[in-house]
Amino acid sequence: MSCTYCKGTKAKKQFSFRDIFEDDYSLMNCDSCKGYFLDPQPTEEQLGRAYDETYYGTGDKKFNPFIESLIDQLRLRKAHTFSKLLTNNAKVLDVGCGNGSFLSYIGRKGQYELHGIELEGKSAQRAGLLKEINLKIGALKKGDYPEKSFDMISLVHVFEHLPNPALLLDTITSIAKANSILYLELPNIESWQSRFFKGNWFHLDAPRHLVFFSRNQLKSLLAERGWNLEKEKYSSFQFNPYGVQQSFLNSLGIKRDVLYEKLKGNKEYSRDQNSLSMFFQFLFMVFSFPLFFLSDLIASVFKRGGTLKLYFRKID
Repeated sequence: MSCTYCKGTKAKKQFSFRDIFEDDYSLMNCDSCKGYFLDPQPTEEQLGRAYDETYYGTGDKKFNPFIESLIDQLRLRKAHTFSKLLTNNAKVLDVGCGNGSFLSYIGRKGQYELHGIELEGKSAQRAGLLKEINLKIGALKKGDYPEKSFDMISLVHVFEHLPNPALLLDTITSIAKANSILYLELPNIESWQSRFFKGNWFHLDAPRHLVFFSRNQLKSLLAERGWNLEKEKYSSFQFNPYGVQQSFLNSLGIKRDVLYEKLKGNKEYSRDQNSLSMFFQFLFMVFSFPLFFLSDLIASVFKRGGTLKLYFRKID
């Protein structure tokens, strides 16, 4: 047992749970850095299985056209927000850029130099079709870019996947210009939905999610590297309401995350499910959404929404 962030070997067990592959894990809270991590650490075989083609969606898009259109509208709104923080000719890096659409939308808002990094797979193939993006396939490594290169760096639901988050934060700090912006978006381990559902929480997503930090812990880790927290949000139309819905279904004893996998087109995982059961899960998702959207707004007021959205500025 060792912490994903600091490699410490003393930690407190929070709870045990089982992932969609029927493997058992415990969520641990490190005594040293106070981060949360999985025990045992997933093997290369487990990670390879978790990141197979079904993770990226089996079609041309990750989800069906209707859901993708909704997500695209949210990406467009986020790109508009980002563009207000950038000057013309700014250099932007999106680490874990997915299919590249978010970066592409940023590019429509001004004259920017766009760079994206994505692991090999279907998402990288989709991003590679967008000529406006300078795409690197693989992981961000030291020496990939010159020091003090970028005006903005974003990690949207990427940080929790990192096998060595400390090294990545060091690398990002070195390639960021003074006064640049760092945007982190990740599951909020201190959210009400995390605390209530515990091992059934959708956004645990083992074995892919390896590490979790609270807002205060992230603020401290980034301050050590010369970043100042300027803005924070906790609501997410895209992630938070559905996080509660799928967590609730998980807590009923329904096969873990089966509705989510069905929405991605993972027919193999949902093959053993009764069609009537899936139909009622779809109905639950549609008709309960307004309730959980409202609950997310309330949770966000108390900084307990399911998603952390943190804007940092480099001060040196």
